[in-house]
Amino acid sequence: MPKTEKEKEYMKQWRLNNQDKVKQYNKNAVQDYSQGKIYKIVCNITNEVYFGSTKEKYLSRRLSRHKRYVSDNLKNPKRKMPR
Repeated sequence: MPKTEKEKEYMKQWRLNNQDKVKQYNKNAVQDYSQGKIYKIVCNITNEVYFGSTKEKYLSRRLSRHKRYVSDNLKNPKRKMPR
Protein backbone atom coordinates (compact mmCIF):
# COMPACT_ATOMS: atom_id res chain seq x y z
CA MET A 1 0.00 0.00 0.00
CA PRO A 2 1.21 3.52 -0.74
CA LYS A 3 2.55 5.25 2.34
CA THR A 4 3.78 8.68 1.35
CA GLU A 5 1.62 11.49 0.04
CA LYS A 6 3.51 11.30 -3.25
CA GLU A 7 2.70 7.58 -3.60
CA LYS A 8 -0.97 8.20 -2.70
CA GLU A 9 -1.22 10.96 -5.30
CA TYR A 10 0.44 8.74 -7.92
CA MET A 11 -2.03 5.91 -7.24
CA LYS A 12 -4.98 8.33 -7.38
CA GLN A 13 -3.79 9.69 -10.73
CA TRP A 14 -3.11 6.18 -12.04
CA ARG A 15 -6.64 5.08 -11.16
CA LEU A 16 -8.09 8.12 -12.92
CA ASN A 17 -6.03 7.40 -16.04
CA ASN A 18 -6.84 3.70 -16.01
CA GLN A 19 -10.47 3.60 -14.89
CA ASP A 20 -11.48 1.10 -17.57
CA LYS A 21 -8.71 -1.31 -16.57
CA VAL A 22 -9.59 -0.97 -12.88
CA LYS A 23 -13.28 -1.64 -13.58
CA GLN A 24 -12.43 -4.71 -15.68
CA TYR A 25 -10.06 -5.99 -12.97
CA ASN A 26 -12.69 -5.53 -10.26
CA LYS A 27 -15.27 -7.25 -12.46
CA ASN A 28 -12.94 -10.22 -12.95
CA ALA A 29 -11.95 -10.27 -9.27
CA VAL A 30 -15.40 -11.53 -8.27
CA GLN A 31 -15.11 -15.17 -9.20
CA ASP A 32 -17.53 -18.06 -8.91
CA TYR A 33 -15.92 -20.96 -7.07
CA SER A 34 -19.07 -23.09 -6.90
CA GLN A 35 -17.58 -25.43 -9.52
CA GLY A 36 -14.06 -25.23 -8.03
CA LYS A 37 -12.01 -28.22 -6.99
CA ILE A 38 -9.50 -28.60 -4.19
CA TYR A 39 -6.71 -31.12 -4.61
CA LYS A 40 -3.69 -32.47 -2.78
CA ILE A 41 -0.34 -33.47 -4.25
CA VAL A 42 2.19 -35.46 -2.21
CA CYS A 43 5.84 -35.61 -3.27
CA ASN A 44 6.97 -39.24 -3.59
CA ILE A 45 10.52 -38.31 -2.55
CA THR A 46 10.16 -35.82 0.32
CA ASN A 47 6.55 -36.49 1.34
CA GLU A 48 5.91 -32.74 1.15
CA VAL A 49 2.24 -31.92 0.68
CA TYR A 50 0.80 -29.26 -1.61
CA PHE A 51 -2.85 -28.25 -1.54
CA GLY A 52 -4.23 -26.40 -4.51
CA SER A 53 -7.48 -25.32 -6.02
CA THR A 54 -8.70 -24.76 -9.54
CA LYS A 55 -11.78 -23.69 -11.43
CA GLU A 56 -10.79 -25.70 -14.50
CA LYS A 57 -13.45 -28.08 -15.73
CA TYR A 58 -11.07 -31.04 -15.74
CA LEU A 59 -8.69 -31.56 -12.83
CA SER A 60 -6.41 -33.57 -15.13
CA ARG A 61 -5.58 -30.37 -17.06
CA ARG A 62 -4.44 -28.59 -13.91
CA LEU A 63 -2.38 -31.57 -12.76
CA SER A 64 -0.69 -31.87 -16.16
CA ARG A 65 0.27 -28.17 -15.90
CA HIS A 66 1.86 -28.92 -12.52
CA LYS A 67 3.87 -31.74 -14.11
CA ARG A 68 4.95 -29.50 -16.98
CA TYR A 69 6.09 -26.75 -14.57
CA VAL A 70 8.13 -29.27 -12.59
CA SER A 71 9.66 -30.70 -15.75
CA ASP A 72 10.50 -27.21 -17.07
CA ASN A 73 11.98 -26.23 -13.71
CA LEU A 74 14.27 -29.27 -13.73
CA LYS A 75 15.55 -28.21 -17.15
CA ASN A 76 15.92 -24.55 -16.19
CA PRO A 77 16.05 -24.10 -12.37
CA LYS A 78 16.35 -20.30 -12.54
CA ARG A 79 12.96 -19.95 -14.23
CA LYS A 80 10.18 -18.89 -11.88
CA MET A 81 7.07 -21.00 -11.89
CA PRO A 82 3.86 -19.15 -12.75
CA ARG A 83 0.96 -19.14 -10.31
